[in-house]
Amino acid sequence: MKDEKGDKVFNGKREKGIDVLCALAVVTESLKSNVDLVILASADSDLAPALDQALDLGEAKIETTSWFDATRPRQSSQLRPTSRTVWNTRLGQSEFERCWDRNEY
Repeated sequence: MKDEKGDKVFNGKREKGIDVLCALAVVTESLKSNVDLVILASADSDLAPALDQALDLGEAKIETTSWFDATRPRQSSQLRPTSRTVWNTRLGQSEFERCWDRNEY
């Protein structure tokens, strides 16, 4: 799939290699001059190096979002880059449900 300028957009629903695609998308999007903000919704610590790279090389602001269960605060985790602090928005159950992609692919 391509955006309005014809640039490739990373998308799809495949488990295999999704971490690599997410990492590439974070870094690639952060380098674009027309992108002001990149938000990564993940708690996968394997993506921390991509966040570090995007923060070091890109112009865009980087933020993360994570799921938060108030009944299990110790099990809720946040993805953090190693180089600095980024803003994280915690989403609860109702926000999680509103984020579902209900499209048929």
